[in-house]
Amino acid sequence: MATPSPLQIIREELPRFLDEPHAAEFKEVISSLVPTTPQDVALSALFGPARPLRAAGAAFLAAQPTDAEGAGALTAILKALKKLNLDPQDVDRAMERAELLAEHTPLERYSPSLVARSTSLQPAAQRGFSEGLVPTRAPFATTLMRPSEFLERTPPLSTAHDQRILEGLRPSIQKDKLRDAPVLWIDEYPDSLEAGYEGRHRMRTLLDLYGDEPVPINLIQGDRYDLKPSQWYPGEMERIYQDRLSSSPLELLRREIQFGGRPVELSPLWMRD
Repeated sequence: MATPSPLQIIREELPRFLDEPHAAEFKEVISSLVPTTPQDVALSALFGPARPLRAAGAAFLAAQPTDAEGAGALTAILKALKKLNLDPQDVDRAMERAELLAEHTPLERYSPSLVARSTSLQPAAQRGFSEGLVPTRAPFATTLMRPSEFLERTPPLSTAHDQRILEGLRPSIQKDKLRDAPVLWIDEYPDSLEAGYEGRHRMRTLLDLYGDEPVPINLIQGDRYDLKPSQWYPGEMERIYQDRLSSSPLELLRREIQFGGRPVELSPLWMRD
């Protein structure tokens, strides 16, 4: 049987516990005994420091088998979600998605902002300089992909410029975690859907640091293009922009998508309605 997450314990057990007649007395006694824990911080973030129930909740949660590091990551993600000014139900949904993501990859490897924006399907945070030229469009879904598969489908990182980027990324990710998720954006051509990409250097760095473990990838709707013979390069085709891709997320994922010259399976963890 899987160990319940701290957020599940808070949602399911705390209300019943606080309804017990002895809860108030228990709170007063235990408040002086229980140190500050990740669970206490999580409870404070959820209900606010002014609520007089923190100590009782912390004591109750401290008695449960929890992953302290994971609890700390969820707390940080919740705070990052609050900064996005989302509706409460959207925050709840995003936290549920964060718990789902934690079943596949350690949340501690990613910045709270990355997880918050991916789980709420918000555009990546824009900084003057980042690991890559992160797209500004909101993702329509998030999936998982191993770094080895991503790198097999993209050009090799073989230039001196690539090596300089990798040398700078490794200490950055070790210190500040991964700040922006790799991206696939789906463009439509007359005969196919094709995935553009961003994140080769990040994927290579994650592979070197943590091994070939799944990484969250954001999927973004791209554009529609036509093709015509190039007037500059005889024998080659030139793509002509038509308009933004308007297919629904479900319609896109039902079709075959080419990535790196061959079909790719993209099974979303979650997607926009």
